[in-house]
Amino acid sequence: MSKRERRIVGTVGWRVHSVTLDIPEESAYISIGAVPQRAGQIWLDDVRLNVVDDSVTVTDIFSNLPRRPVNLDFEEGTY
Repeated sequence: MSKRERRIVGTVGWRVHSVTLDIPEESAYISIGAVPQRAGQIWLDDVRLNVVDDSVTVTDIFSNLPRRPVNLDFEEGTY
């Protein structure tokens, strides 16, 4: 799934979303949540953790980050 397909924009009904990450064995905690990029609300329900094998592709969570600093004067507001 491309990053554009993963975006949640506007008012939408319930949808299933998933993220697959490699978790190091020495990890002590796992935090689960969601962060809106602008104003709005996010509701989570039926959150699950599943162990999967190496055939499942890890989600690229960094490709949507800016390549350089942005909004350094905070003219676009804060998030």
